[in-house]
Amino acid sequence: MNELDSQTVTSATTLITDLLPDGEGPGFMPHVTIVPSRLGPVGVGGVVGILDDPHGDIRMHRLEGTAMVVIKASSPELLHDATVAASQSVLSTDRIALRRQGMYTLQTGAIGPVRQLGYNTPSTRYERDLELKIIFEKQIDPEEAGGVIAEIPQLVSLRPSLDTYETVVDVNLRSDVLSRFTVFDDPAAGANAPSDWRFDSLRRRTAQFSAIHGGDFAPVPEKPGTVLLLSDDTPDLSALALQAVCRSADQRAMGVVFRWQDIDNFYFFLMSRTPAYAMIAKKTGGTYAALDTSALNTDFQMEQNRSYTLTIDASGDILRAYVGTSLIVSGQDAAIPDAGSVGLMSFGNSGSYFYRLTATRPPA
Repeated sequence: MNELDSQTVTSATTLITDLLPDGEGPGFMPHVTIVPSRLGPVGVGGVVGILDDPHGDIRMHRLEGTAMVVIKASSPELLHDATVAASQSVLSTDRIALRRQGMYTLQTGAIGPVRQLGYNTPSTRYERDLELKIIFEKQIDPEEAGGVIAEIPQLVSLRPSLDTYETVVDVNLRSDVLSRFTVFDDPAAGANAPSDWRFDSLRRRTAQFSAIHGGDFAPVPEKPGTVLLLSDDTPDLSALALQAVCRSADQRAMGVVFRWQDIDNFYFFLMSRTPAYAMIAKKTGGTYAALDTSALNTDFQMEQNRSYTLTIDASGDILRAYVGTSLIVSGQDAAIPDAGSVGLMSFGNSGSYFYRLTATRPPA
């Protein structure tokens, strides 16, 4: 396998992995293996165009084959739920967004039998294979220096790699960890108060079941709702990548908070289905407001009952939000430069489900 083959397989593997829900914990993350039936250049030598600056050939590499996804769980019942969740995530993903990232075909195939690893021990786990049929194309152009090959984004900006970041918060919300959190209901959230944060032991998730909110549902910054704030002592998180794995059974908004100073001063990200929007905004001095450079995307529409991996990249006054690897909203604001706490947020949403919360920071 040459360098371009390897890059294409790696890109397809990363894209599929980002679509899948997280497992119960670090030992239960789904594992993706690509088995190509065809892998090579598109057209004549893979050249599909010429780039003027920097000058050189634009190439396209095509992968056809199967992605074998190993689903893992600690019990047969949870394995069934994890398999259903993985299949739903694949089937419900926006096809247009997938094509923009190079994935032209993504279909579920056969589901393999259950395998038991270990017997009657704490480390016993269960696995099964989920087969995905894929067609993926990777667009590549030469960099200015020496013809080094580099990927160019296909209509979307991709999330930066977090491989070199240091993990400072990692909370498995599939366990009952509510004792590590503090609930804050905004005083202005008078409708359907109070909030109802709890651990859903049947589905193994941290959930919020109240439609608590204040104001209306329009895509405006004023969003008094409820926050589940991590109360652990955390190191400096003024520059961070905050990730949350979540799912909504409701059409209203859910998301995260970061750089939390107190109930009157914090940044937040929310996404909603009805009305459709994704937004980063702030509350300072007790007043909700847009960022200095507004961060609102009304073309984004959250899908109900789909697992999302949200990433907030906050570096200085630049704030960005990604779904999977795709940038969906960004803005600039310097109102809250200091480090603060992180947490989960729900606004008018009686089916907010959270599965994992992590925070990493860039190397010093």
